[in-house]
Amino acid sequence: MKRIPKTSDEARIKIARGAFHRLAFDRVKTAQLLECLKRYRRSANIHGADTSPVHDLYSHGADAFGYCCQVINEMVDTDEAYTPKFETWENLGPMGY
Repeated sequence: MKRIPKTSDEARIKIARGAFHRLAFDRVKTAQLLECLKRYRRSANIHGADTSPVHDLYSHGADAFGYCCQVINEMVDTDEAYTPKFETWENLGPMGY
């Protein structure tokens, strides 16, 4: 596991925009992500100054997508099958493990 470098919101948005041409989305499986990306927005500023993205319900998914795009070149397919630590989601405790 590797820590993703901290970047500014602007840098992460630019990286994510640059990655779109390399990606394909399943509309059904990624519906929630696509909704987050569609609704990710900046706060209004009548003076024309730069504004930061609004932190709301949709920003979490959009930010996660941006972080993934930062490391997209390091993601590789392997022949190793992923083996979860638990059999089903029902086996998770109240804290998620």
